[in-house]
Parts: sequence; C-alpha cells; structure tokens
Amino acid sequence: GKTTGASIGLLIRNTDQKSKDYSAIKDLFRPAHADYTYHHKYGIRDYRGGGRSSARETAMRVAAGAIAKKYLATQGIVIRGYMSQLGPIAIPFKTWDSVEDNAFFCPDPDKVPELEAYMDQLRRDQDSVGAKITVVAEGVMPGLGE
Repeated sequence: GKTTGASIGLLIRNTDQKSKDYSAIKDLFRPAHADYTYHHKYGIRDYRGGGRSSARETAMRVAAGAIAKKYLATQGIVIRGYMSQLGPIAIPFKTWDSVEDNAFFCPDPDKVPELEAYMDQLRRDQDSVGAKITVVAEGVMPGLGE
C-alpha cells in the first residue's frame, strides 16, 4: 500500500483502568516493573499505574514500532532481537530459527528447559530477576539516524 505522508493515528481504548486500584501498593515497587528505575532516574514515582512505564503507554510504542518495522523491511532493513541472558544464565547465540518458537525468545533451543526450570523456581520463591536482550539491525546503511 501507499500513504499520503500524513501522520498515523493510533487509538487503544482503556476501559477498565482505575487509579484507586493501585493504592494498596503505593509504598511498594513491583517486581519486573520500571517504576523502580524511573523513581531512581527521575526522582518521582506515580504509583497509580506506572506513568511512562505503564502498559498503556508501552502499547502505543509497540504498535508504532510494528508499523515502522514493516516499512523498514521494504527498505531491506531487518531488526530483531533475542534474550541473551536471564538472571545469571548466559544464553549463547545459535540460530534465529528458534527465537520465535519459545516463550523466552531464546536463540538456543537446548537452553529452554534450563530457563523454564529457573523461572519455575523463581515463581516458587516469589522472586523476580532481570534479563538481557540483544537487538540486531541488518541492512542499515551507514549514516542513517542520529
């Protein structure tokens, strides 16, 4: 298809968000949520839904990114990523073929059972952990972007 060059507008309706639902956790940081990072980076925290790190905010960036990714593919640019570490478990890159085939976006299919066992233990311990992702852009011409 073609566009006119006009801005693209997106609307995702949020019909059930209630700021008061967050009052019980106003003094707690949520595991795996960016509110802790934002608090330390900017010195403020909106406990009523995450502010700039809320799912409602992130959904728009994901939707816009999907549109951009499709356009970039028409220009021969491919952007993709994979999980390269989960907590202390390093994940070596083996193949892109398995990345979309598992919940961890893991490039090593032999590593998936270990990741599942690790996550199961974290759930039992009611704990959380960070992860590292690697993003690769292929076909990008020199000088593109900032």
